[in-house]
Amino acid sequence: ATRTKGLGQRTELAPDGGMLFSFPRSDERYFVMRDCFIDIDIIFLDGAGNVTATHHMPAEPPRGEGEGEVGDYLNRTYASRLKRYGSRYAAKYAIEIPGGALETLDVKPGDRIDLDTEMLDHFTR
Repeated sequence: ATRTKGLGQRTELAPDGGMLFSFPRSDERYFVMRDCFIDIDIIFLDGAGNVTATHHMPAEPPRGEGEGEVGDYLNRTYASRLKRYGSRYAAKYAIEIPGGALETLDVKPGDRIDLDTEMLDHFTR
């Protein structure tokens, strides 16, 4: 549930804020801007910390009338209109940061980000 919510329902994010996602195994991943009211940038990484893809994810228009809540049948209408941002290759980690931060950080596919993968994997089991 925490992974699904991500930074959803936030109206602000500190300039040095964000969220790190650690998954039990590497797989092609897709994120959407579900109920997210702020722009977010995302960095996908493989199990070794190599960047597989980066995206600027602008906020989506809010859930409209008749689009239901999470878990409702009508939620499919809402989910189907959200743009999907993919990892391009198998990813084990994703980092969400404030929108526009990628331009400042100059992170791109092929770069490596040092993560304590042993510690992250310990908590992901």
